[in-house]
Amino acid sequence: MAPVTCSSVQQAISAQVDGEDTRLDDADLREHLQQCPDCESHSDFVHRLRRRSIGVAGENVDVSAQVVRRSRSLDGMWTLSLARVVLAICALWVVASSVSDLLGSGVGDVHDARHLGAFTLAYGAALVVVVIRPSRARTVLPVAIVVSCALAITATIDVVEGHVPLVHEAIHAPELVSVAAVWVLTRAGLRDRDATTEPLRSV
Repeated sequence: MAPVTCSSVQQAISAQVDGEDTRLDDADLREHLQQCPDCESHSDFVHRLRRRSIGVAGENVDVSAQVVRRSRSLDGMWTLSLARVVLAICALWVVASSVSDLLGSGVGDVHDARHLGAFTLAYGAALVVVVIRPSRARTVLPVAIVVSCALAITATIDVVEGHVPLVHEAIHAPELVSVAAVWVLTRAGLRDRDATTEPLRSV
């Protein structure tokens, strides 16, 4: 075994910091450090330098509670808004109008009517989600735009070509109104989010 000298101890300390073999017994190394102030000071310096060079990982902070509170606060900001009330009425109308098609009691092919009823019910369910959680308005907005545009275009074509009277197309008014309500909630959500956004703080 190598002799325990100040030179060998200081080399062993450097090897220890680098994760290499110290070539000295740990007990002999500790005993020498307790008896030699110079080597002990060298050991402290080397270890401080090592910690400073690699940095110390910060403590992981759980911010999940803050995220949940912020999400809930965004959903509660428009509780009494007119857009939310209007959207609730539209959602109920859309869901109710899908029932006759799902039961096959509508006009036309029963199979096609049931498929239409299923899609109508799905859209109504999406509107209900936005009524309950207004922060989801941005997600549903593209769907609402597609539905309203498709209905507006096809209704115009059918009325112009005389397939159905204009009064019969009034049944789709809730779908057209719903896109406006979803748009208003989306805009309100963006404004309130910007107003309340702040960095999440560690606690």
